[in-house]
Amino acid sequence: MPKIFVDCDETLWRTKRFAPNKIIPEGWIEFPFAGQRMATIVRPSARSFLEALQLKYPGQVDVLTSGDSVFQSDIFSMHDLRHLVGDIFSIHEKNPLVLLNSAWVLVDDLPAVPVEGIINKFRYLGIDIDFSRSD
Repeated sequence: MPKIFVDCDETLWRTKRFAPNKIIPEGWIEFPFAGQRMATIVRPSARSFLEALQLKYPGQVDVLTSGDSVFQSDIFSMHDLRHLVGDIFSIHEKNPLVLLNSAWVLVDDLPAVPVEGIINKFRYLGIDIDFSRSD
């Protein structure tokens, strides 16, 4: 059974900083973080998507983020989704995962350009890819 890695920000929800004088739109959850005014909103299908993944791949759904794993865990809790995922890994952690002999899937809506974001996630998963080659 494959390990499923799901990205969170921009994939399951949107989190952004708001200026002190800006009105936060309805449906967003406001919270302070590092002296900043932040807010987050979950995508309408996030819960059903994670529930479906857990049903099909029980205990195999983890998170791989380019952000801070503790911060993202807090966001999962704000949206009452924390129980639907296992571990939360950050590409900034010291010990990358090495999954070369394992089946895995990365669910992420990273843009293709710039490619550094996706390259960093693949490297964290133990795969060194070179997008500069044309073959």
